[in-house]
Amino acid sequence: YLIYPDPFLRLPADSIASGLGRQSSLWPTSISGDFPIFLVRIGDVADLEIVAQALRFQEYMRARGMMIDFVVVNEQASSYVQDLQRAVETLCENSRLRGRELGPRQHIFAVRRDLMDEPTYKTLLSVARVALHTRNGTIFDQLERAETAALQARDALQQAEGVPARQPSPPLPEPTRASEGGADIAADGTGLSLWNGFGGFDGDGRHYVTRLTGRRVTPQPWINVISNASFGFHVSAEGAGFTWSRNSRDYQLTPWSNDPVSNRPGEGFYIYDQLSGKAFSPMAAVVRDPSMTYETWHGQGFSTFRSKRGPLSMDLTQVVDPVDPVKITRLRIQNAGPAPERLRVYAYAEWVLGGHRSRTAATIVPTRDAATGAMLAQN
Repeated sequence: YLIYPDPFLRLPADSIASGLGRQSSLWPTSISGDFPIFLVRIGDVADLEIVAQALRFQEYMRARGMMIDFVVVNEQASSYVQDLQRAVETLCENSRLRGRELGPRQHIFAVRRDLMDEPTYKTLLSVARVALHTRNGTIFDQLERAETAALQARDALQQAEGVPARQPSPPLPEPTRASEGGADIAADGTGLSLWNGFGGFDGDGRHYVTRLTGRRVTPQPWINVISNASFGFHVSAEGAGFTWSRNSRDYQLTPWSNDPVSNRPGEGFYIYDQLSGKAFSPMAAVVRDPSMTYETWHGQGFSTFRSKRGPLSMDLTQVVDPVDPVKITRLRIQNAGPAPERLRVYAYAEWVLGGHRSRTAATIVPTRDAATGAMLAQN
């Protein structure tokens, strides 16, 4: 939940959108905001055991190399006694002493609500990837309730959309030896010049065409860089794409894995067959079907991905507007079979909106424009 935040363990999306401030708002509390925040709110001395449980979790994660900022917010009303604050600080100090061997920075903070201004308090709650209150029970109880709520929300959404219940997946086939299965067969280079087993030029030499079958991939990511003066993207022959604005390092919109081995995509398009419950894509990097041939056309200012799955022919083309910072994707699906198909198309993007997704993911606020139906994201 600290790496992939769960909406049921954070503030509601509306509260995050309205309360999120600048990272510098956290600095008066000595919290940098550079690490994932695990926040626990407490208002009663009787709930100190839950704070101790959370501190043990922080020690466990830190000993295994995951750096998180653990924050305890004392929400008890201001008083001269301050018994709760002293008890919280004692727990935190004991945990800091035990963790000294792991480094000088302990990443444990005990703060008081009555000493924080409103923007700092709202920003702290909004950026926390996990925000719990001790009055809601133990940490394990709250995690269990969040998982149950997530499953119920998924089932309710599927029922509302009329999506049929998924059938259990069939058992996996027995593994076969390499000699039995055989190596992937190279695609046919008919109609292409300078064919090298992966790709070649078309007749007039204006487009480079790759054809991939089975599990074959190009020796290195063969990409096409498409941009105007201030906005662009690149995409590989397998369909692994990366989009940026103005500066491809500091202003990434979607992530660039920079991994020539896995070439992991940060965006893509899924086509979901509502009758079979299976998903596929014209891009090999998104969903790979060994029985399909994936053909990619890299040209000046565009890339096109073509493939066939049964009676369905797919054609997906991506371009950039010559002037505006807009990436346009056109998907065409043709059904050559006698029976109608029930398909649903999903566009997927791992938003970065900055230089490093690990730092920006928790502060990205998605919204939907009611007038146009557009999905928006803001950091």
